[in-house]
Amino acid sequence: NDNSRIAISLYGEDTQVLADLAEEAAERIKTIPHLISVDTQMDRGTPEMQVHFDRNKTQQYSLSPETAAQSVSYSLRGVILGRVAPEGERELDIWMLPGDETEEPDINALMTAGIYNNEGQQVPLESVASIRVKNELNRIHRKNRQTTITVEAISSKKDAQKTYLAIDQAMAGFEMPQGYRWDKGLRFQRLEESDKSRRFAIILAVTFVVLLMGILFESVILPLGVLVSVPFAIWGVQWTLYLTKTPFDVMAAIGSVILIGVVVNNAIVLVDQANRLQHDGLTRYDALLKAGEHRFRPILLTTLTTAFGLLPMALGRSEMAGVATAPLGKTMMGGLLASAFFTLVLVPLTYTIFDDIRMWIRKSFSRFIASKPVETPETATASSAFNAPRS
Repeated sequence: NDNSRIAISLYGEDTQVLADLAEEAAERIKTIPHLISVDTQMDRGTPEMQVHFDRNKTQQYSLSPETAAQSVSYSLRGVILGRVAPEGERELDIWMLPGDETEEPDINALMTAGIYNNEGQQVPLESVASIRVKNELNRIHRKNRQTTITVEAISSKKDAQKTYLAIDQAMAGFEMPQGYRWDKGLRFQRLEESDKSRRFAIILAVTFVVLLMGILFESVILPLGVLVSVPFAIWGVQWTLYLTKTPFDVMAAIGSVILIGVVVNNAIVLVDQANRLQHDGLTRYDALLKAGEHRFRPILLTTLTTAFGLLPMALGRSEMAGVATAPLGKTMMGGLLASAFFTLVLVPLTYTIFDDIRMWIRKSFSRFIASKPVETPETATASSAFNAPRS
């Protein structure tokens, strides 16, 4: 599952140094409890037999490095005798193999095999060399002119953000030589870009909602009292996802943006009713009480019908383009139910506070205008006569 696969990348110049750093990084990441497996590109590489000659011993036994290398190469993979070109076909290599081509190389037999030195004597390979089998990279990956090695892990949890946070904690204090660095890979960059896009979408949605409510209420301050339902809707989303152990994925993010335009509807209906009742002569307190009494049942019914209409999506296992839609349904349900409750309780309170602020600003502005002297024709004539030049 791609949702549970996490990878970090290490960058540098020397492949061997990167391989050692990747092994250390893998050991650190293995301390994260919910990771099922952790491996590096070296672990997934091709096994390679490496023969290391001791220069002092080769000189002691009068053994030529070139001759020794050719003997080992023949013992492992044979030697090319020539080429043949069948009629109408491309040239083919003719190999002479040391044994059955289906047999795996025998390291013990290779170590005891004799190599002829410059004096025509056989010298056992184990006397002048050591052999080890090690996984090597199938190919070298480079990015921005730097060699890179990845460390991949499979997580039992689908919440990638929490896994990356755990990786940050595990990699804390991981020192790398100068010129070497690590990052959390392309998927983390895409998640960061997605978060930025989501935050911008939320800001844009809130802005449009405020502008439209400003036109509706003919006020700049009163829409702020309606917006109090938005953070409590997001709070309801977080608790719903937490209780249902649902990760905040792209569908949940889409649901959060949609909620901003939906949850303010109940608050707009309540505040608009209160404004109308005040215009009819009721006091603000009585208007809010009567608006809550009249709009309680419609707000409750519309919220419950919408929430229960989303229940099949929230509990189902349907997918859209390979992405589960259940987080979208759970997000919408949690946000709607939380906002309906807090709309009836907190919106009247915030409406009162912001209405007081609006009245205070209006009174302050009126006093400021009243305190300025008004120039009349009589005062203008007297002022002109007083300031006229004397002859």
